[in-house]
Amino acid sequence: MALVKTYKFYLLGLLAFILAIYSNAYTNGFLLDDEFLLQKNRFIEDVGYLWRIFTSSSTMGAGGTDSFYRPMQTLAYLVVWQLFGLSEPPFHALNILLHFTNACLIFALAVNEFKIRPWLAFSAALLWASHPLHVEAVTYMSATADPLHTLFILASLLNLKRMWLATVFFVFALLSKESGVVLLPLAVTVLAVKAKKPLSWRSYVKIWPLVVVTVVYLIARKTVLNFDDTFTFYPEPNIYTENMHFRFFTFLATLPKYFGLLFWPSSLHMERDFPVFAGWMEWPVILGGLILTSAIALVAFDYKKAVRAGALAALWFFMAHVPHTGVLLPVNSFFLEHWMYLPSIGLVLGMFYWLNQKKWNVKWITGATFAAAAALGSVTFFQNRVWADPVTFYEHILSQAKGTQRVHNNLGMAYSERGQSERAIEHYMKAVEIKDSYPQVRHNLGEEYLKRGDVQTALLHLHRAVEIDPGFYHSYRNLAAIYQRLGNEQQFTKYYSLYMQTKPQ
Repeated sequence: MALVKTYKFYLLGLLAFILAIYSNAYTNGFLLDDEFLLQKNRFIEDVGYLWRIFTSSSTMGAGGTDSFYRPMQTLAYLVVWQLFGLSEPPFHALNILLHFTNACLIFALAVNEFKIRPWLAFSAALLWASHPLHVEAVTYMSATADPLHTLFILASLLNLKRMWLATVFFVFALLSKESGVVLLPLAVTVLAVKAKKPLSWRSYVKIWPLVVVTVVYLIARKTVLNFDDTFTFYPEPNIYTENMHFRFFTFLATLPKYFGLLFWPSSLHMERDFPVFAGWMEWPVILGGLILTSAIALVAFDYKKAVRAGALAALWFFMAHVPHTGVLLPVNSFFLEHWMYLPSIGLVLGMFYWLNQKKWNVKWITGATFAAAAALGSVTFFQNRVWADPVTFYEHILSQAKGTQRVHNNLGMAYSERGQSERAIEHYMKAVEIKDSYPQVRHNLGEEYLKRGDVQTALLHLHRAVEIDPGFYHSYRNLAAIYQRLGNEQQFTKYYSLYMQTKPQ
């Protein structure tokens, strides 16, 4: 509260700026995982499901099972649903409020822990909050886990002197998103960087509760909270999952792209078709290796200084990014923009920690920062429009990249909902051409042809769907219904029996 009273004008400035650049996000429609986490999630419709929220995977409320355990995210959705129902603006407001709170916590961390002058701390928070790379974590309603677990991590780092409170916030971070485990190395980073001289190992003993919580959480996730082979996203082994050095090369190849988008945020979109890299002798891998080597050298040389700005930037960035690299555990995507939400904080803190020691004119620095924030904020404002509705969203992706199976399938579904059958079939077939391994595409084609009265073509696609995945119960249900209408009792009995055997109980 003292911080709010003392620096209320800075915080109000952050609020006004964030509200302005995200002012066109509130009417954006539901997209992607919103279907399972919001629209079909019965757990957020009734407080009676509170126990299930804390004992189930994130999509259980919609009848699914996955490897994610994020009860705090679902709890936040429950509160919003109980107050406002299933309406887009309140869910967008939730993420924007969390984003503003994180900007305030960055300001507090800069002032309290690193003794950065208020104007420079404000500039750091403003620059971070305005970046369009964060649109994916803020404007996308189902991305609440990113700003939510970041909030609890920052709150914990601000309370390392009150370890009981830091530990409580740490637990909340872990219950918000799995990557909350990075708090432990981030706490070590903050303690090491802000110290005037290198600390002995005894100086870190006081954070033992964070170590205990980390160990208990990891054990729980592999035992009582293991819903779908926890931390495994690929049921079938492949060259990526079976080769750690391939995963390391692929991680290195992402670094030039991430830093490119951080310094020049253009061509922002989801569903990037990022390849697996199998060796050193490719430019993205070489550049990524240079970035990583430079970061290690920066930490080694900078740590000996009184002001360890470079060490702060490098350590925070890479420690926060470890869960997303795929090196230790294969991840379900190689490159996602929202993965930069927490790591990028280290870069702005390191930069302004360094600027704080310079004798340069503060007005010149803040003026340059405001100009950069205004430019970035304008890109953020226009990037929000990309998320307006499914057709706009997926057409934007196709304007930037070739498009994956899922992009064409989901765009086909969006056109189908608009009644544009020809466009829907066109994109379903493009998905099939990319790779005929996704039963949902064939199922959707079957439903589309059923709407057009072409029963025989619909049957061909539905049969292909269950051929691809014998457990795809949606198509069994449709096949049973079609054969019942056709009067084929034998086929009806067969597919209805298969439907009953495969559908979730």
